[in-house]
Amino acid sequence: MCVKNFRQKSYSKVVVVVAVMAFGCVVLDVAWAVASRLSGGTMELYNAYEKDVVIDRSRSMYPSMLFSRKMSAGDSHVVNRVGSAFYGYVLSGRFRIASQHGDLVAVVGAGAYYVINNHVDINCEDAGVIVLIERLGYQAMQQVGLVERKGRLSYIDDCSDSLLCAPARAGDPCLNHLHFPPGILQAQHTHPTIRLGVIARGRGKVWGPGYEQDLLTGDVFCLEEGERHSFKTDQDTMDVIAYHPDSDWGPTDGQHPMLVSSALRSRSGL
Repeated sequence: MCVKNFRQKSYSKVVVVVAVMAFGCVVLDVAWAVASRLSGGTMELYNAYEKDVVIDRSRSMYPSMLFSRKMSAGDSHVVNRVGSAFYGYVLSGRFRIASQHGDLVAVVGAGAYYVINNHVDINCEDAGVIVLIERLGYQAMQQVGLVERKGRLSYIDDCSDSLLCAPARAGDPCLNHLHFPPGILQAQHTHPTIRLGVIARGRGKVWGPGYEQDLLTGDVFCLEEGERHSFKTDQDTMDVIAYHPDSDWGPTDGQHPMLVSSALRSRSGL
């Protein structure tokens, strides 16, 4: 009899706990939706083809900024901050970019990305739009490359991702290329830190509690820490260049390809 009563009480407690948790989730969802509507209910979003943009998150946990610039042929622009890494993406046109001392010089067109430290000279050869994302207080491994048609790694709900600029060490910033095929309806998710990015090609939508926004080529955006969101596409594909100010993955002193593929022998060679 005592055992039976104990089991009934235990089951009742479990039911109560589950009910409270479910109710809590509903309350959180409603609160999130209300907060989204009260705050305008939209992701911070601008179009770089319409105007020059500055998104300042220099006071965030990982100080970062995004800025875009429309330039005509013959225009020049210099970005300079010692101790910063500048991640760039070319939306359209053709530009000559160079580091301060000319040790990295490249002519880049639409679809090119790069990262240069401290100082970037930008000279426009054909009219276009360039986007820069600055990570203050960090020095990246400088490089230039071209974005491919789609990502090489799988991502949420049949999307794909390529790591364009990988973290040099675990925890460092990274730059990603996300590819969304037609007909994607991505699951809602969050990120622990901000995300800055640009719609590089195509079109789609972003949606979250209480809002849905159209996304067009040239849109630049900021997702705040913990901001619930997802992307979707209809008939078109969409490609996003996404900057992460940090990473929870990457090589370490004890785990990197050169080390793990090295079979050690004695120093004498025997």
